[in-house]
Amino acid sequence: MVLAASDGKKLDDLLSKLSLFPPTGNVEKDSDSTAKHNILKNMIRGCLRDQSFILPMLSAYEEHEKKIIQDRAISAKRDEKFQRTSTFGKLDESFAITFVVQRSDLTSKDLSEAVKHDPETLVELVEFETQLAPSIKMLDKLQVIEVCPPFMAARGDANGVPLRDFKHSGGLLPSGQVNWRRGAYTLIFTDKKLTALTFRNGDQVVVGGESGVNDDWVLIRNCSDWRCAMERKPFPEIKLPLFFEKDKTGPYRLAKHLSTRAREYSQAVDAAYNAWDAAQKANGAKPEIEGEIAAAKGAILALRTQKKTAAAREGQGHCQGDFEGQEGQGEHFHEGRRSPGALSGNFSTF
Repeated sequence: MVLAASDGKKLDDLLSKLSLFPPTGNVEKDSDSTAKHNILKNMIRGCLRDQSFILPMLSAYEEHEKKIIQDRAISAKRDEKFQRTSTFGKLDESFAITFVVQRSDLTSKDLSEAVKHDPETLVELVEFETQLAPSIKMLDKLQVIEVCPPFMAARGDANGVPLRDFKHSGGLLPSGQVNWRRGAYTLIFTDKKLTALTFRNGDQVVVGGESGVNDDWVLIRNCSDWRCAMERKPFPEIKLPLFFEKDKTGPYRLAKHLSTRAREYSQAVDAAYNAWDAAQKANGAKPEIEGEIAAAKGAILALRTQKKTAAAREGQGHCQGDFEGQEGQGEHFHEGRRSPGALSGNFSTF
């Protein structure tokens, strides 16, 4: 039975994948190798004349090609990285919105309104949840988009999930602006003098009147446990974590402060990346293409064995005739040395 034109094209495509022996530079040897290659292709053509065998083989080949394409697409996606994200302060806006909405009781509409009042709102909310300063550089492994969310979520968990009830507890003003008085620290004044500070976990420090801080001082960066301070120019800033340092309360009870060069930072990133990578491998999302090709070759070999068995039952015969009918065609055969061992080379590439 003659193959349909479309099936013949599929066969040509399949045979084009058949590896050619690498050139050696020796004209005679290379010519002989080319002849062997052409002989093998013509033998395959001759042996696969009937569609009862060729169609399942071509179908298996097509399915294998589709799987490779799909796996490569998955592999490309799993390695997708942020573009131009050098620090946490430069996170992609859509990524930051998704993260904040997932970790808080805020909606995307809430965030859109808040950003109108202050463009830095998203950056501040991400910092409040993760306690990662906007200046901290994104390490290479965090540039993989699927690694960053679990790392940031782990930081939020270690910090008590500060955004969990942010809106419900007064984090948004009626105007839609974020209310940072509901941030990391609350200042308590008596007779216009600072008398106590309360951290967001409930820890409190009583301040003596000798601090010299009155209500003229302004609370700044209250989205940060570690960078929050009181400011009154021209005086130096007063960092609020210092009030809790002696008893190691307040922010010292939660996740350790991280910086770009901190060993704990790189270790945490490595842990997040390794956990993600192991999960991807376990789910088969990172295929070993060589292994897939080997599996496909095994399937084709099984089909070839099936063909030989069927041919044996039919008495064979037509295959040899087809092969002999190709003799003398210089386009397919080398007329130089040919011996009974001419086909004994390594054809395992198919």
